[in-house]
This record gives sequence, structure tokens and C-alpha cells, in this order.
Amino acid sequence: MMRPKANDQAIVEVDGQTVGEALARLTEQFPDLSGSLWDDSRHVHAFVNIFVDGHNIRDRDQLNTAVGQRQVVLIVPALAGG
Repeated sequence: MMRPKANDQAIVEVDGQTVGEALARLTEQFPDLSGSLWDDSRHVHAFVNIFVDGHNIRDRDQLNTAVGQRQVVLIVPALAGG
């Protein structure tokens, strides 16, 4: 769902001191990702889970969660089916 919008790259390196800054850089680099990440109010879609080193940012400081060099930010869209 998202990988094709990032030129089929599974891993992308971006700069940012917070998750919000890193996602902003990511969507600057790959503008087609914006609709998959953000709702109309510029909040992360409810069906998108974001983790920093395995910890969900919803349990942390949301988009203000700090990230350092070499930390992994994982974007996981929820899957549904039936």
C-alpha cells in the first residue's frame, strides 16, 4: 500500500529530531505518501501505526516522540479483511 508510493523502497533514510519531523521529510521526498499517512487535519490516520524502536508512538509522545540517529521508525498500516 505505501511501498509503491516510495519508489518500492522498503527502507528510506530521513532526518528529523521527532517522528513528526521525520514524517514531514519523508512526505517531502515522496509526496504521494501524504494521503496514506495524514488525514485532512494533518493527523496520522487512525489505521496507521508508527513505532520507534518497537514502541508505538501512541504510547509515547505521539508525533513529538524524539528520534535519534540510526533509530528505526516503522510505519505499519493496519490490515482488515473478512
